[in-house]
Amino acid sequence: MGNSLRKRSYNSCRTGIFAEAWVAVFSLFYGVGIRIRLLAYGSGIFRRRRLPAFVMSIGNLTAGGTGKTPAVEMAATWALEQGYRPAVLSRGYGGRFKGEALVVSDGKEIRSNPDVSGDEPYFLAKRLRYIPVIVSQKRYFGGLLACEKLGADFLILDDGFQHLELRRDLDIVLVDGANPFGNRYLLPRGPLREPVESLERTDVVFLTRWSGGEKDKMTLRYLSEILPGKPIFPSNHVATRVVFPGKAGKTTVGVGDLEGKRAVAFAGIARPDYFRAALESLGMEVLAFEPFRDHHNYSPEEIKNLLARKEHLHAHYLLMTGKDWVKVAQTGVISHEMGYLDIKFKLLDGEEAFFRLVKDAYEKKQERANGSRFVARGYFPIELVYEVHDRMQDLLSKKGARLDGIFFCPHHTQGIIPEYTVSCDCRKPGIGLIEQARNELDLDMSSSYVIGDRCQDLEMARRAGLESVLVLTGYGRGEREYILPRERVKPAYIAEDLLDGVRWIINSRKQETG
Repeated sequence: MGNSLRKRSYNSCRTGIFAEAWVAVFSLFYGVGIRIRLLAYGSGIFRRRRLPAFVMSIGNLTAGGTGKTPAVEMAATWALEQGYRPAVLSRGYGGRFKGEALVVSDGKEIRSNPDVSGDEPYFLAKRLRYIPVIVSQKRYFGGLLACEKLGADFLILDDGFQHLELRRDLDIVLVDGANPFGNRYLLPRGPLREPVESLERTDVVFLTRWSGGEKDKMTLRYLSEILPGKPIFPSNHVATRVVFPGKAGKTTVGVGDLEGKRAVAFAGIARPDYFRAALESLGMEVLAFEPFRDHHNYSPEEIKNLLARKEHLHAHYLLMTGKDWVKVAQTGVISHEMGYLDIKFKLLDGEEAFFRLVKDAYEKKQERANGSRFVARGYFPIELVYEVHDRMQDLLSKKGARLDGIFFCPHHTQGIIPEYTVSCDCRKPGIGLIEQARNELDLDMSSSYVIGDRCQDLEMARRAGLESVLVLTGYGRGEREYILPRERVKPAYIAEDLLDGVRWIINSRKQETG
């Protein structure tokens, strides 16, 4: 019998060694592939694309576990509160959708389900009111849809650090303070998606699950050394309440009322142990805990078994994460004692500095899109703007068309050219350019119109006492669907394109003059 035990032990050990060796080989090949890919994008062999809107990526270096979904929710909510028009672009991991782009939510209603879209985008869609959520494997196509059809100007890539095809204006990487890089090996031997040196691409680091302990401080010191000058913000995931969707009216329990309560809990996330620790930190007694793989699709039998265990152990609640709830709800097995822990992402230090950084990055993007602002910044002389206008006039004249005047704003309050570094009234919705055109061209304002693709064009027309036309090209279609209903100013006409708008104006003038 002893020989038999020794033989089994030897075979088990040999199998473990071979398995570890194969994992190491796969990790080696994975690393080679990753470095070739990074080199191809860095050298321009692989094409990178740019969207017309501001693009901010929130991602990580490891395979999950940093809590980026609440960070995406925080950023999107802030952007909406600031008056931007945000949309979230997700890869839709775990969902069945394989097409070009899927609108999970258009900001007004949910258009998909977690089986098709994946649990994370569906969860965000349920949480983010007035904010579109789009699934697209190639985020560029989802971004175009968000800009052209939904009127977005502030795009947030959920888990976008490795999506190198799409250029971004701000890159944020989340790093776990206590366990930043695991064993520092690449997948599948370790948790790293890329080598640690890839962090050089990031603009900002969120140091997550910050407790102020020695491990957190060591991670902060290390990141400060390898990323000199780049901002690092300690952050945490804060439990706010437990939501019980099965109860009438979807009741909640504050975290202060959870101490001493008994629970059976489960989680299908990258680091389920974090969820259990979060419950215990609230003073709860976790009688049993069942971990599942990330993005697990629950069956009705599994939920029934968990509910039976709760009853057997005389627990008060059966608790899960919010991401788990969207999958559990699909099973149809619902109990009024079943709830999920609501989590918010919070920057513990430097919140104002971070959002100021985001605003600055957004403004720089707008400056690139509106080149005349570069005059005040000293990037090119105003004569170059005039040369571009002359070229436009030449091209139009060859087709028998002309422009009576081109008016633009070269000013910026933070410029370096003194004569253009001023606060002006010619930036829309100010009416300075309209007044300039009226004076130089002797316009009859009673028979003049404003045509544009943004609601700020309509507001400019209102201030100038003019009728306006909204064209559905450019940003117009998205503005009509999602911005215009909330605006006080309405256009006199909504046109398919510029030609349609001009024809409407001509017909309107004919009717007025008889």
